[in-house]
Amino acid sequence: MKKIGFIVALYMVLTLLSCNEKEQNKYYYYALMAYHEKDFEKSLVNVEKISFFDGQYAEGQFLKGKILFFQNDYTRAEDIFEKLWVKKFGYESLIWQIRSLVLANSLDKAEKILLREIQRGSTDWRVFYYLSKIYKKQNKTEESILNLQYAEISLQEGKKVFDDLLLFWNEVQVLEKVEKYKAKKQCLEL
Repeated sequence: MKKIGFIVALYMVLTLLSCNEKEQNKYYYYALMAYHEKDFEKSLVNVEKISFFDGQYAEGQFLKGKILFFQNDYTRAEDIFEKLWVKKFGYESLIWQIRSLVLANSLDKAEKILLREIQRGSTDWRVFYYLSKIYKKQNKTEESILNLQYAEISLQEGKKVFDDLLLFWNEVQVLEKVEKYKAKKQCLEL
């Protein structure tokens, strides 16, 4: 009898969790839709509803950070992105954290993080680009230009992706996409 009671209880818990997950996903979808329509208030309301089910839901927290960023609340956004750096979103969260720090004028902290990433071997163009922006704000012209050049070199690697996409769209004869990737490729060749 105890075994049946346990099975029923387990079934009820799993059913409740399944319903909660469905509700959570529904609110996340609503939040994303509002975010893409640039209705940040509505999006934030739906993200807060997600927190009712799971306050640590990484996708919801990442979206909340982006909403706060676009509402110019850089300090709160940066705090969220910093916590997400060690969770699911990793590098993408780091870039949003840096953007928040730069716009909040927390240049020393942003510089320290970016230099750490370079020491770890990062070749992401955004690391060099944001470091360049920091140095420009600090009137360090040489360092700014040098990092812009590093960003450019990193972007040249992206040219290979555009080449492959251009070939693919040409093979399947989607001319609109062919023209789009020709233009992108030309921009990188300047």
